[in-house]
Amino acid sequence: METIDLTELTAAVRDAVPQQSPWRDLAGYVADRVAQDSAKPFVTWYDDETDERVELSYATFANWVWKTANYVRDGLEVERADHVVAMLRTHWQTVAVWFGVWSAGAVLVPVDPGSVERYDAQPAVASFVQEDRLVLAAASPELLGEVVGLSLRPMAARLTTVPPGASDYTVEVPSYGDQLGPGERAMLDDEALPGRTGARLVAGAAAAVSRLSLRPADRLLCALPVTDPDVFVATVLAVFHAGAGIVLTRGTDPGRLWQRAAEERVTVVVADDGTLTSAGDATAAPAVRLLVTLALGHRGEPHLQTGH
Repeated sequence: METIDLTELTAAVRDAVPQQSPWRDLAGYVADRVAQDSAKPFVTWYDDETDERVELSYATFANWVWKTANYVRDGLEVERADHVVAMLRTHWQTVAVWFGVWSAGAVLVPVDPGSVERYDAQPAVASFVQEDRLVLAAASPELLGEVVGLSLRPMAARLTTVPPGASDYTVEVPSYGDQLGPGERAMLDDEALPGRTGARLVAGAAAAVSRLSLRPADRLLCALPVTDPDVFVATVLAVFHAGAGIVLTRGTDPGRLWQRAAEERVTVVVADDGTLTSAGDATAAPAVRLLVTLALGHRGEPHLQTGH
């Protein structure tokens, strides 16, 4: 079984040079990929703290993406190149928000949810915020704009309470269209993340696909947070680019790792050294051909913005 270091993979993502692309914008990129694999599972989500499992096909995931994009543009009145903050932990809805913001033509600004009270970067037009940080976020409209809360609880549950100045993602988004509506789209050469264009995201995903030798039949299990932009591109976006499948886990129980990998027909595992050591012998998951490891000393999300 081959092993590579996650820092090597994310370095390849950051250093990737954009090539000529058949897509004009990220929305077109998403639509093209979904059209090729609509019925195939894209994201499978496990939360070992709540025993939740959710699986979304490419088509179902795209419905969430387009509804989110339409809500961003029409409901939140976000325009091309506006900044939209995401203060969200790893979750399948977080992935839909990232893709939806990009498809709407906005710049996604990932922010560590634990730093909401210290955020002082460029003011955002809107912000998507997890429930336990919502009150603080809603109190800063001058920095965070329109604040949208996500419970990130099982069954896409609604917020327990909606503080003044905030909206509930689960309530608002379903009423919007499941096809991307008309409107100005950001080109691939426009920013998608601060300092990084859409073309660089696609190039980074392609570089990760090459380094991981991802094929459409592959299934990648990631037991690390994916809200760092480099990790997101190296795992979630790379899997999407390859037309493969991704299994995301939260509160990962090492004792379940290899059994889950076997049950989900996983071929690539991304995890930190501590989780892999605690998980023990990998022979229970014979299909796994590649481990992507992160040394414990590097664990965390150092690239997330907290302000200046």
